[in-house]
Amino acid sequence: MPSLSNLFCWILPVLLCHCRTPISPSLTPQSNPIPSASVATGSTTTASVRRAEARTYPAYPTYPASPELASDSAWRPTSRSSPEALHPAAFYHQVRLGLPTNSIDLDVIIFDSRQLRLAVIDQPNDRAGGNAIAGLLRSRNAIAGVNGGFFSPDFKPLGLSLSQGSLLSSFTNSKLIAGTVLQLDHQPYLIWNSEYQGPSSISEALQAGPRLIDSRRPIAGLDSSKSRARTFVATDGSFLWAIGTTSSCSLASLAEALTSPGALPGLKPMRALNLDGGNSTALWIRHSTGKETSRPGWSTVRNYLAIIPK
Repeated sequence: MPSLSNLFCWILPVLLCHCRTPISPSLTPQSNPIPSASVATGSTTTASVRRAEARTYPAYPTYPASPELASDSAWRPTSRSSPEALHPAAFYHQVRLGLPTNSIDLDVIIFDSRQLRLAVIDQPNDRAGGNAIAGLLRSRNAIAGVNGGFFSPDFKPLGLSLSQGSLLSSFTNSKLIAGTVLQLDHQPYLIWNSEYQGPSSISEALQAGPRLIDSRRPIAGLDSSKSRARTFVATDGSFLWAIGTTSSCSLASLAEALTSPGALPGLKPMRALNLDGGNSTALWIRHSTGKETSRPGWSTVRNYLAIIPK
């Protein structure tokens, strides 16, 4: 029979991982790790902790441990809107980041993945136009979304694409398409190509790139010459996630700017991945009042990355 101390050690993680307290506008990061292969067997609740059942989590790695590093980014927030609640677990922010000679404007939604999930919404009509974003995201009861991954001249998705369990295009391995955001079981992951273990059990996946941030540091060698609007996804390595768009900037500038304290309010990004940008950059938000904001971009795009309720 287990001792009381051992029983407490078993129950406490269950209580922490399944706390569904709404996050505050400050979006204080959580310390709970996402379930993974390094915790091969855990427990979850169906109705309450007292009815806990043993379960096995899908075999995906935890994010590599990284220390809390002081940022050496020269970028600093110069203005910031008041956070707007789109949902008890999601807030919309507008942030301007500046250098003495440059600035980047961010539109970003930060959300808690214990109450919300990521979905890939496919858009196969090559003549749909940028305005397709509103109807498609509305039809999935999304609270917000951005344009997704790259596509070929014949409008085929480039890289892994899964939507509602359907495989739309296969995994590829390249320096540009270097990471995948995916929904596995009840949590999203942001993984690199070397960590991919196949499509089994994945319900949503979108492969894109290049990588922007790893282990809280900007990726070295990113292009600093081409300036254009950008779209990105980021995570703190736990339950806080961000999707967003930017004004015109280079990949190197974006990676540096996102590591600046306060760039993503309440979230210190452990990993970030670039999505399609330029004319494809698009943002859609459904406000808590029901009003919608749509910035559809100039191009028809193949897919969208959306935040939807669980």
